[in-house]
Parts: sequence; structure tokens; C-alpha cells
Amino acid sequence: MSLHAWLAGLWDGDGSRYITLRRDGIQKDYFVNITTSSFLEIKKIIEVFQEVFGFPPYNVRADLRKERKHYTFKARVDSKRVFMWFNEEHLNKLSTKYPLEYLSGLFWAEGSLDIRFNNRYHGAKIKGLTISLKPDAYKKIASKHHRGTIERLEQTLKILKEKYPNLEYKVYVEKKGRDKGKRIFHIKSIWFINKIININPCNWRIFKWLYFDDNISLLEYVFAYTLDYRVFNWVLGRVLSRKKKHSYGCFDTWFFRRIIGIDPLALEEELARGRSVEKVRNVFHRLGIDDYSDVLGYARACYEEFVSEQETDKKKLLGCILENMYGGSMKAITKISLLEIA
Repeated sequence: MSLHAWLAGLWDGDGSRYITLRRDGIQKDYFVNITTSSFLEIKKIIEVFQEVFGFPPYNVRADLRKERKHYTFKARVDSKRVFMWFNEEHLNKLSTKYPLEYLSGLFWAEGSLDIRFNNRYHGAKIKGLTISLKPDAYKKIASKHHRGTIERLEQTLKILKEKYPNLEYKVYVEKKGRDKGKRIFHIKSIWFINKIININPCNWRIFKWLYFDDNISLLEYVFAYTLDYRVFNWVLGRVLSRKKKHSYGCFDTWFFRRIIGIDPLALEEELARGRSVEKVRNVFHRLGIDDYSDVLGYARACYEEFVSEQETDKKKLLGCILENMYGGSMKAITKISLLEIA
């Protein structure tokens, strides 16, 4: 597997680069960023930068998104060499030479798994994979340092179609509204989606795939998703951020006290020292998390503890989870199914 091409795809979806002038008006600083909301993914970004460039990001910043009730993490590198690595010509070469790895990286950044409902919200199955992108001309904030993503994706799919003649995909274009000009790439072949999913999985989308592929239960999926997107996200965000105005939710506190055996505020204090990248590594080390399988292990521990709770406590915990979930159809199907479970 080419980590270089995978990183190129991930950056094409969630990355940016820019140049700033210093106060003397002569010297320049060259920055590269990748942003994610996933606890698991920020660890993966640090590891891949270390592998590809020989050093980790310079720092990791956490910003609170109140409307989604979680933090976003921005890994930043201050390096002209890294800045030039992400130039359009190099990205084109990587996506052409390693199309599957590039497409996988782009999926983990911008992709979504489409769900088909057989009977309202029951009997749901994966029907495809979608990546939606806006052309450079339609972006609100266009950057001359990040162009050509749609063209790379189009070329990548053409190359993969030649290699895999049975690959089915379609491209749609939004004709009006605020998404006018957006290209929607829809891949229908489930066997091909499986290939993409199994290349370096790095965020909560892997749990959605495992659930709809009948590998984990609904509650295991919900717990794993919540741990990555909210619980572990929240503790890491508070460790990295100086602003701590918002407290932990009831499920967050329940998890740390019942499963980890420590108060989350005490855990924060324990992990507060060091530079940002060091803090990230310390949080993962303290929680014993290396990849998504460890989060699944915690999800199963949550399930075992959850089933022993009183019915009123179950409903309270599920309500807290649903309040902090983000998403349309997934939230709806989860809400209906969880109410049935409770």
C-alpha cells in the first residue's frame, strides 16, 4: 500500500496549504493543514506524516464546534518541503500511479456510505458510496494552492474502471441551489467499496460499514461511533484547548467512571502537560488505543455494562447519545431502533 497516495487523497478532501509573510515583508512561512473531527483520524494523520516525511505535524489545534457538540482537530506543518510535496503535479502523479489508495484517502475525508431502507427505517443496507465535491470555480473561498481535486477523482475512477471493468459508478451535477455545480460521484459496486474500506481505515465510517455488513450489532456501532466522534473527541479537545467552558455529558461521564474507572476531569489533569502532538500521543497511550479495533473493544465493554443498567438509566444514556449524534438518516434509524431496544 502507498501511504503517500493515501495521504494525498486525505489531504485533497480535508487539507489546505497557504503562505504567510513575516513582519519584515520578505521572509515567508509555508503551512500545510489537515482537519478532522475524528479522534482516531488525528492519530493516523500524525503517524502517516511521520512515515512519509520523517517527522510529525508541528502542532495539533482543537476548535470547538458548538452546533455539532464536538471538537475539530487541525494538524499543522510549517515546512516548505511539505508544502511543495502537495503541489498539483505531484498529487496528479500519485493519484494516477496508486488510484485505489488515493481514492481510499479521499473517501475517509469526504465520503459517505449511502443507505437503502427496505421498509421505512427497517432492513437498511449499504447501497453505495458517495463523494461530493465542488469545482474550484464554485468554492466560496478558492485557493490557488489547492486545485484540481475533481479532475484527479475523475481520472482516478477512469483508471480504476479500466482495471476493474465491473466497477459501476455514476457522476451527477447539482444544477441549482446553494450546491450548484457540486459533482456527486456515486459508486455502486459493493465489492469495490469493500476494497476502499479496507485500506487504512481511520475514522467512525468503519463502524458504520461493519454494522451494515452485519459484523457488529447496532448498539456496538452506536457506542463505537459515539466514542470516536464525541467521548474521546471531547476529552482530547479539552486536553488540547485552553477554553473549557462546556462540561461532559451524562454518557461521557458514565463511560469514564464505569468503563475506564477514572473521573474525566482527573484524566484531563493527568494529561495536561507537554506540547500538543505529545498530548495527543499521551491520550492514546493512556486509553490503550492503537486503532479502531481498540475502540470496538471499548464499545463491547459499554454494551456489557449497559445491559445491566436499569431501564430508566438505559433510556437516559441513549437519550444523551442521540442528543450528541450528527447526521440525518443515520440518526433517524438509530433513534427508532434504540427506542425499540430500550
